Amino acid sequence: MAMVFALLTAAINAVASVLQRLGLEQDVAVDEEAESFLRNMLTSPIWLVGVVLMGLGFVFQAIALHLGSIVVVQPLLLAELPIVALLLVVWYHQPHRLSDLLAMIGAAASLGIALAALDPTDGPKHPSLLRWSLVLLTTAGIAGGALLLARGRSPGPRALLLGLSAASGFGIVAALTKQSGDVLASSPSRLLFTWQVWALALVGVASFFAMQRAFEAGPFAASQSAIILGTPLFSVLVGAALFGCSASSVPWRILVGALAGCALLVATWWLIASPLVAGAHDDPTTHRLTGKGLLAKALARRRSRKERDLLQ
Repeated sequence: MAMVFALLTAAINAVASVLQRLGLEQDVAVDEEAESFLRNMLTSPIWLVGVVLMGLGFVFQAIALHLGSIVVVQPLLLAELPIVALLLVVWYHQPHRLSDLLAMIGAAASLGIALAALDPTDGPKHPSLLRWSLVLLTTAGIAGGALLLARGRSPGPRALLLGLSAASGFGIVAALTKQSGDVLASSPSRLLFTWQVWALALVGVASFFAMQRAFEAGPFAASQSAIILGTPLFSVLVGAALFGCSASSVPWRILVGALAGCALLVATWWLIASPLVAGAHDDPTTHRLTGKGLLAKALARRRSRKERDLLQ
């Protein structure tokens, strides 16, 4: 069941991230001031729908992390990228190639083979406060460094670095969610008295804001590749550092898992670099992500009505 909820999370996150980015694109002249940025977000219905879906995805992720291992659940979130690509093909009618569709299938198959071969599991359930402190400080350093490097950069590198900052935070969020979920399941009355739940709220909000900045800052491929690839990577590293995760030591399983992992990286990189994904959002003034799908037609009718009202 953990895998089912993890895949549901990936699917919901794919739709949520697309809607959030689309909502931010609606205002072409995005102001860099934080107050204007927040106003742009909160007054966009599409963005708000994306946030609600992201909240639902978080609930499913929390269930998956409670039921399963962090080093299994979080890598499954890589399925978000093929799902995003499918959305661009089906929903928005973005141009695609046969190789893009094969890359989607290859990414999904490689991920499944790698997890089946390596059979990763969690270690101790309750890491020490010292271990938590070291992991939190290290992650804060990575996230803060990425934010500082993003200042003054061109749109592509800026979106990538902001995405990495968000991804490092989401890696911690996964571990905090797992610990908070375990407390909720065993003793709900203790939940509000555990430091992990308050740290989860703080890190979650900061990571969410960094993700929105990444969506707004530059090309879709830059922000999405950093978030979709970075989050599982940071999550696995955090999980290994905190819970002492382990995998199969059988030589042939290690070899198959390594080969499948390499195939997964190649398929994922192909999707990120393909016109299907890399071509979306490059120019926010054209709203390329809307394509020719149902949403595009609805938005076109809405713009047409507004133009008629202005002329009257």
